[in-house]
Amino acid sequence: MLSEGKKEAIRSEIWGRIEAGKDEMLRLCQRLVQIPSVNGVHPEQAVADAIVEALEERGTPVHTWSFAPERPCLLGSIGSGEEGVLFVGHMDTVAIGEPAHWTVDPFGGEVRGGRLYGRGACDNKAGIAVAITLLGYLRDYEEVLRGPVLLA
Repeated sequence: MLSEGKKEAIRSEIWGRIEAGKDEMLRLCQRLVQIPSVNGVHPEQAVADAIVEALEERGTPVHTWSFAPERPCLLGSIGSGEEGVLFVGHMDTVAIGEPAHWTVDPFGGEVRGGRLYGRGACDNKAGIAVAITLLGYLRDYEEVLRGPVLLA
């Protein structure tokens, strides 16, 4: 069991990495936004491939399977045990609607005034990018995790 001082030091290290990794998370989210994945229009395979690649680049084991062609499911996971944390996301987006209503390319991943714009930027590709990055950071602390941390 870790002392409270060691736990606090680890928390501080992780928060520091998160703060320092903001640009990394932004670039990953931009990459995901730039892959069209409108439900019923674009297959999600390309988004899944990008997620798998990002997880593997960070040393996170990932398993994929599919119940329908080009609509894969995936599970990235670190740590072990019975109780843990599960991040759940989806790779598809809603339609872009009326193109004339957009002031940016809906699949451009453009940053303006410190904000990322594009279809799926906040629902749910940003959450996926944050979870991927966090799992990568937590790999360095896997031996002290009390349970698994997963991204589905």
